[in-house]
Amino acid sequence: MHPYEQDEDGMPAQDLCRVHTEDNQQYVLRLTEGNAVRSDGVAVSIDDVFFTYDEIVRQNRRGIESLNIWNTVTVALEDGKVTVTFPTVTPDNINFFTNYLLPRHVVGNLSLDDYITNFSLSPVWDGCASILKENKDINSLIFDVNSCEDTNFSYYQIKKYGSFEEFDAGLQGERRSMVDVYASPYGLEGFVEKNILTSKLLGIFFNTNSEKVKVRLRRSLGGLIESNFYTGKYEHYLKKYDGMFLNYFVSDGDNVQDLIARIDLTDTGGINQLDLQDSGAKELSASITINGVDRKFIFFLQKPETSRNWEIRFNNEFESIKITAPDGSVFSTPRNYNKADKKVSYTLTTDKNLKVGSNQYIIQGVIRGKTYTIASIDLYVFENLSVMNTGENQRKLNVLYYSEPGSIFVAQQLRTLFKDAGVLENFIFEEVFNPEELEGKLLMGSYDLYIGSVDL
Repeated sequence: MHPYEQDEDGMPAQDLCRVHTEDNQQYVLRLTEGNAVRSDGVAVSIDDVFFTYDEIVRQNRRGIESLNIWNTVTVALEDGKVTVTFPTVTPDNINFFTNYLLPRHVVGNLSLDDYITNFSLSPVWDGCASILKENKDINSLIFDVNSCEDTNFSYYQIKKYGSFEEFDAGLQGERRSMVDVYASPYGLEGFVEKNILTSKLLGIFFNTNSEKVKVRLRRSLGGLIESNFYTGKYEHYLKKYDGMFLNYFVSDGDNVQDLIARIDLTDTGGINQLDLQDSGAKELSASITINGVDRKFIFFLQKPETSRNWEIRFNNEFESIKITAPDGSVFSTPRNYNKADKKVSYTLTTDKNLKVGSNQYIIQGVIRGKTYTIASIDLYVFENLSVMNTGENQRKLNVLYYSEPGSIFVAQQLRTLFKDAGVLENFIFEEVFNPEELEGKLLMGSYDLYIGSVDL
C-alpha cells in the first residue's frame, strides 16, 4: 500500500495485491489480476507476499529495530492467499502493509554483506556516468555525470550506512538530506542544505466574502494556526513563512472561541454589536455633546419603530448648522435658530435618513462666514440589540480542500489545532475529489476556509 496515496474511500492505495478486512484485525491478501512482472522477467507471486510479511517483517530476519513492533502478528499462506492476524483491533494495523513486497527468488538467501559484495562487483551503472576514483570518503560512491545529457547535475553520491538505525539517526539528528548534489567535487560556495518534504507551497485561504468569517475572526484563526502549526516533529520538515505579512496583526488565537460564538449575532455590513462595544463604541443616547471640530464618533442603535429626536450640543457658537444624512438629505438650522443655545434637535426617521446597517452623518457649522466640519458620526443600526449566544453555535465554518497529500496533511493538522483550542465542533471539513467540482465551489464561494497548494 502507498500510505500517502488515497483511493476514493480514503484508504491507502493498493498496488501489487489486494488487502481486505472485515474487522481491522484479520486481513486477507490476494494478488491483483494480471500479476506485475519484475525487471528480471519473473512475476510477483503470492510467495513473495508471504516471504515479505512473515520472514522480513514479522520474524525481522534483518534485525531492523523499527519492525520489532510486529513480532506478535501471525502470518499464514493457504489456498493462494495470505492471512495476517493482529493481536489487537485497530485501523492502524493497515500500516503493516506499507512494507513493500520483496522478490524471494532474489533476496531470500542474501545478507547485508552479500549486497555490499554484489554492488562492489557490479555497481549501479549508466552509459554516460563513471565512478569518481579520487574520493576521500570511503563510505561514499560518487558518480561523475558531467557528460550525461539528461541532467543538470555534475556529480551524484551514494552513501553507505552501517545500519538502518545509523541512517535514521543521521537524518533525524543531523538533519541531513538523503541525497547530496554537488556542483563540483568540492561543493558550491554559498550552498545551503535544505530538507525538502514537498515541492508545494501549502496555504490556507479565507473567503473574505463569507458572512461568517469577519476580519477579527480571520486574524484570530490565523494567529492560532501561525502559533501552533509548526510544532512537534513537523518543525524540522516544513519551512515556515517568515515574511512580514502575518506579523501585521499579532494574535495567538486565544479569543477564537469568543469570536466564533459571535457568528450568530445580527451582522450588519460586517459589524456586530459586541465588536463595536469592544472597540469602545456606545449606544446612541438622546443627547450628545461635541467639543471642538473635526471629531469622529461611532455609535450603535436599535432600529426605532418610526422616528426619534436626537439632540446635538456644541461648545462653540455656530451661526448655522448643516447635517448631511446618508441618503443625501440636508438639514439646515431654521430661521429661529439661536446660536447662543449651542444645540440643535435632529429627527432620525426610519427608512428615510436612517436605515438598518451603517449610516454616516456629516455635521458642519459656520463661524464668521467660515465653514467647519464639526464631526463625522458613524451610526450602526440593528434590528435588535443582541446578547452573545451562549448555546451551541449552529453556523459552522466550512473548510474546503482537494484530495491530494499536501492538503490532506494540512487538514489533519488543522483538526488537531482546532480540537486543542476547543472549537473543532464549529468546523466542517469537506474533501473534494474532482477538480471541476472544486473549481465550481471556489467560484460560487461555497466555503469559509480553503486549503490549497501551489506547485513551486
